[in-house]
Amino acid sequence: MKTVTLTFNNVTSEISSNAQGMFDLTQIWLTWMGGDSAKSPSEFSTDCPKGVSLIQESQIMPSPVEPSQLTGTLGALYAYAMWCDAEFYAIVAQAFRDLADRELDNADRAASSVVHKHTQRVVELYRMNNGNDMEYLKVLVKAMAKDSKAIRHFLLSIDKQLAAEESPPRWNFWSDANDLMEATEFAYRRSCSSETFDLSKYYGYEQNIVMCKDMLGKLEE
Repeated sequence: MKTVTLTFNNVTSEISSNAQGMFDLTQIWLTWMGGDSAKSPSEFSTDCPKGVSLIQESQIMPSPVEPSQLTGTLGALYAYAMWCDAEFYAIVAQAFRDLADRELDNADRAASSVVHKHTQRVVELYRMNNGNDMEYLKVLVKAMAKDSKAIRHFLLSIDKQLAAEESPPRWNFWSDANDLMEATEFAYRRSCSSETFDLSKYYGYEQNIVMCKDMLGKLEE
């Protein structure tokens, strides 16, 4: 559910999407347009049917709770707000941009926390050298297989913590990482046809292999 707070015409209130991701256009009309019949959702859907259909994923339908009320997707909400008042549209658009920024920040913090946790676990396994380190690393690399840059940053963050250790756990880590990167590249080549092959993605895998071999070479000097 998405919820934003809007202030317009000296009225401050919240709007939220329902379980289907739809917004109550009738509520918006009554709250901020004062129930002006010329700006009702039904008038909008009659006045601008082609404009609404041109907006990607826009749709207007009766509310499942109250059929006399009209609900719309976010695209339809934007279109309705613009139709009602340009200033109101700007306020609505900014509110949802701010919401998207907050959601992205929260997602980044959560992802950073997960990466940190798994980095710590990999470091612990290689320090203990208990034989499970390779399998754990394999699972994590497989989960990130579509993002070679994320894998590269992940491997380097592990190395940074292992750098203070004696060379055996660090060398073992990069040796395992090299094997996994080569296996990832090979699996990608086998899974692709000439039509689906992505040269930039393949190049990313190649860069990771080169990085692993460079690290192993430095540790062997």
